[in-house]
Amino acid sequence: APWSPVKSPKEFAGALLPHHIVKTILASNSQVAIAYWGGAIQILDPQGNVKTQQQLPNDPIGLLWNEKQLVIAQSDGSVIALGAG
Repeated sequence: APWSPVKSPKEFAGALLPHHIVKTILASNSQVAIAYWGGAIQILDPQGNVKTQQQLPNDPIGLLWNEKQLVIAQSDGSVIALGAG
């Protein structure tokens, strides 16, 4: 099947980074993580407000919510955790 970008919910349209392609979206009970091709990560509240945003040195290849932390596996084999309140 041909590659197609991830569809982003309309309520998050205002928070999405311009000129970036969404790789994956992962929701928890109270937060939404958006990972982009190239390493950008955003954590939003359920209304689509940005809680935190940063540029990782490597491409995210896997995301997991662990209580209030977002655990991110990166393409270089490293794993990091971001807290978001």
